[in-house]
Amino acid sequence: MDLTTIKRPVFNINISEYTGLILDAGEEGVVKSISPSKYPFFNFHTDNIEDSYTYVKELRYKVESEIVYFEDFSYFNLSDLDNNIIAIREVVVEMVRLQEYPSRLLKFSDVH
Repeated sequence: MDLTTIKRPVFNINISEYTGLILDAGEEGVVKSISPSKYPFFNFHTDNIEDSYTYVKELRYKVESEIVYFEDFSYFNLSDLDNNIIAIREVVVEMVRLQEYPSRLLKFSDVH
């Protein structure tokens, strides 16, 4: 691929000083096909993983996993209308929260 021929639509979004997001539609005139990933490309943050899980279930989104709890964060996956996987995550600030749900803690090997 000749990098001098790359044209818009290419979007560069600065997230922070060291992090950015590039959205690239690819070469013009090339037929593209949708091939959803079975792994999330990005995630959305929530302050309450249980409420978020209940909310998306009530909206009848296609939830792809139960909530998975780790020591420092929790997440679950859902899919959009194109079957792309999106993660919803909560960073656990206090270990006290984990003590409320000891039976729900899963090891990484239990879910993969």
